Amino acid sequence: ANTDGPPDPTCGSEADPLGYENHPVSDSWDDFISKLSFTYAINDDTNIYALYSEGFKSGTFQPDARNRASADIVVEPETSTNFEVGLKGASTNFRYAVTAYYLEVEDVQTINLVPVGAGFTGLISNVGRVESVGLELEGTFLITDNFLLSGNAAFIDAEMKDTPDPTGAIDPDTGEVYSLDGHRPPGAPEWTYTLFGEYTAQLGNGSTLMLRADVRSRSDVFNQTSNRFTDPPLRLRPQVTNWGARVTWTAPSDRLSISAWGKNLNEDVDIENFGPPSPCCSSFAAGFRGKRTYGLTASMAFGGN
Repeated sequence: ANTDGPPDPTCGSEADPLGYENHPVSDSWDDFISKLSFTYAINDDTNIYALYSEGFKSGTFQPDARNRASADIVVEPETSTNFEVGLKGASTNFRYAVTAYYLEVEDVQTINLVPVGAGFTGLISNVGRVESVGLELEGTFLITDNFLLSGNAAFIDAEMKDTPDPTGAIDPDTGEVYSLDGHRPPGAPEWTYTLFGEYTAQLGNGSTLMLRADVRSRSDVFNQTSNRFTDPPLRLRPQVTNWGARVTWTAPSDRLSISAWGKNLNEDVDIENFGPPSPCCSSFAAGFRGKRTYGLTASMAFGGN
């Protein structure tokens, strides 16, 4: 940054004058995408469907270029193709959905921290493609008029293909840039699930008391494409499970409700974000979350009949 004189947060230097002179970079993109779906009702309560869809994410430019070489890296569009089939059904006390899909994403856009001089920058690049096969399950079961159970789960097998390490990290065994083929892409856990139960009691004065408990869980997941070849891997968020609970009293008029609630009651720690390495060592700074939180919420509706 230019700190000579009044504050002027420009980047570059006189030798590499990004920020000292105009350095225009331009491009444009367009595409035509399609979507086709088919639904068939097996009976009044059950149907099956099939879906084909395409996706397009525009190309872009570097938001944090620190030199002209970085600014000249134009990010190409990301495209996707999705095939999906599903089954949905309902009965008096039960509702469910099952979905299976295959998703392929080409020219995946990813942002990674890369060294620039004595610091780091977030550089966006296209890093090959990702193939994903997934299964999603949802269900809600009304056990009694007062007792409800519901949940969902997802299982994902996602792999990067034709993907070199975007930071250019070298494999010492081969002398070539690491290949990320077969590795999970960032933001793709192998599984997730959510379960909750609710019980509503009718009180003698016409008010209600609702008791709810829930659990949410996710497998470990990477938050960046690169840095996969250390032990333990850098930028890997751990598997996490969070328990929660809520008690809600609602007045007979339904206009007033008061809730006492707690989140992450088991205080399972997750890594929220990663920063660049500290100046003294190779470890990455990380922001953690996982403290138990609790509170009291009241709401009041005004007007109407």
